[in-house]
Amino acid sequence: MKILDLGCGIKKYKSENPEDVVISIDIVKTKGVDALYDLRKGISFQDNSFEKIIAHNILEHMTHGEFEFLMEEMNRVCKPDGIVDIEVPFFASDKAFATIDHKLFFAYNTFWRYGPEDWGHYTKKVGFKIIEQKIIWKTHPRLKLLNWVVSKIINSAPMLYQTFFCWIAPADLLQVKLRVVK
Repeated sequence: MKILDLGCGIKKYKSENPEDVVISIDIVKTKGVDALYDLRKGISFQDNSFEKIIAHNILEHMTHGEFEFLMEEMNRVCKPDGIVDIEVPFFASDKAFATIDHKLFFAYNTFWRYGPEDWGHYTKKVGFKIIEQKIIWKTHPRLKLLNWVVSKIINSAPMLYQTFFCWIAPADLLQVKLRVVK
């Protein structure tokens, strides 16, 4: 499988399959970066080049226009039925506000508008189907069981949690896996 890791920084994606080819790109040259790209100007690969795209902790650094453009670009360079694996800070988390360069905030329903059946007049017609989506709640790393239990409760009714309880017990991350629809 050919995988594109967007904005990898110092944490290059490691595939479980040693035969997978992972290309890591970032705007800053660090140890794990294979190529330098400014994602705001596009992804310089041919159409349908990758089976999977990793976009962990990069989308919150974009403006709305840059985000929309990057969604189009990910759809373009990913093969039909390919996977786009996204991880962003949940909007109620202190991580969402932790650095001054975070420009976008993501809720549980943010990516719903990118499905082909939900193209609105504000959304460009870029097709994705949500195949997995969850809110991750974390406290201290040693409290793994508590983190797991609270995350399970949150994800049993995510919109209820987002509407009424997220400010009381803020979750950390939103994880979304999208299937490319072309």
